[in-house]
Amino acid sequence: GTDAPTEAAAAPPDMDRAVAGLAERLKNEPDDLEGWMLLGRAYKTMERFEPAREALANAFRLAPENPDVMIEYAEAQVLASPTRRFEGEPLALLQRAVQAQPQSQRGLWLLGIASYQKNDFAAAAATWEQLLAVLPAEAEPRAHPLHPDRQTRPVEDGLQAR
Repeated sequence: GTDAPTEAAAAPPDMDRAVAGLAERLKNEPDDLEGWMLLGRAYKTMERFEPAREALANAFRLAPENPDVMIEYAEAQVLASPTRRFEGEPLALLQRAVQAQPQSQRGLWLLGIASYQKNDFAAAAATWEQLLAVLPAEAEPRAHPLHPDRQTRPVEDGLQAR
């Protein structure tokens, strides 16, 4: 069955074809880590979060200790969940990944979101300050679907007040 696509999820037909082709190829090459990562990211871009979670579960099966895989899989689990909250396994994965790779921009970003979701604004701000230290000057993180700007702005206001 197909749900009515949202405007954001309507991908160009050639992207749909490319993603479908990659998914088909991975049926015959289930141990292609990069393929699963690419497929999971493509589905996330298309806002097809359940297939993204499934694709990244395969990547995690192949590389359970890879911090980039852990971060992508944790994010996909959260995006596919009804609450879209970092808790349980996704939070534990994210924490392990950032511990293994403390300069991970995406990991720090999502860890800050996890703290923000728990209303721990001080921890969120502290995590994002770590992130700012490793971000290139031209970075623009606000496009992320879990960005607090899409909810409310107290952390950002708190950071600006310093």
